[in-house]
Amino acid sequence: MSNGNMAIPDFWSAFAIDISMKYITNCYHYTIFLVHSLL
Repeated sequence: MSNGNMAIPDFWSAFAIDISMKYITNCYHYTIFLVHSLL
């Protein structure tokens, strides 16, 4: 049972990293957009 579940955290961690990277990139672009629109 424990051996069968070992692949699931890897999948979810990779999924979470992918989502967080997209989120951070979007926040970064949005922040630059706000800064440029304010200046």
